[in-house]
Amino acid sequence: MFGADTMWAVAAIPFKNPNEVMKKVVEAKDLGADAVELRLDYWLETSLPPFERIASRAKEMGLEVIVTVRNPAEGGEWVPPWREEAYRRANELGLICDVEAKIMKRMPCNRTIASVHYFNYFPAPGDIRVLSEMVKDAWAFKLAVLIKPNEFPEFLKRVQEIIHERKAFMPMGKDTERLRLACAAMGSFLNYGSLGESTAPGQVPLKALVRVLEVSRNLVSEQ
Repeated sequence: MFGADTMWAVAAIPFKNPNEVMKKVVEAKDLGADAVELRLDYWLETSLPPFERIASRAKEMGLEVIVTVRNPAEGGEWVPPWREEAYRRANELGLICDVEAKIMKRMPCNRTIASVHYFNYFPAPGDIRVLSEMVKDAWAFKLAVLIKPNEFPEFLKRVQEIIHERKAFMPMGKDTERLRLACAAMGSFLNYGSLGESTAPGQVPLKALVRVLEVSRNLVSEQ
């Protein structure tokens, strides 16, 4: 579905303790990640999380940095008062911002991922195309749906509705780990792996994800 040379392994990191986050960034680099996602909604203080120094260090290490303040309606921890300020600073640093497509009023960053997560119901035919068209100017579009393994073929039909060139897609839920790895091999642009604590149901360890992407890239290069 998408070129293997543009498939990223992303280390999803809950932002709780800055020192521990920095250690996770180094670990992600050592394991072969292409990017790190700083999940700032895990920072439960009313003051802005000190992510800028960590993000700058990650960029110096050659990693792309995604800043996410996930809304509780789509799997986040809470709605912090500093959400907009965090995205503003992320954009100033040239980082990537992940914002929910359903509630997005504007693109907060030059590189914005418009994401949508379905936990309570399966999107109807045409729903994803409508959302994708609504945020057609987004840098990338990400679709995540809580499914049962036998719903995977129907999930792939929804993926085909995404109009963006950069499309990320992943199932969530029990027994979907192999399907998430399959999506990585099939060309999902963004693929999220954990470094211990998972930030989504069914998320696979980063090490396994990197291995799958390396195999996929090697196969493409041999063709």
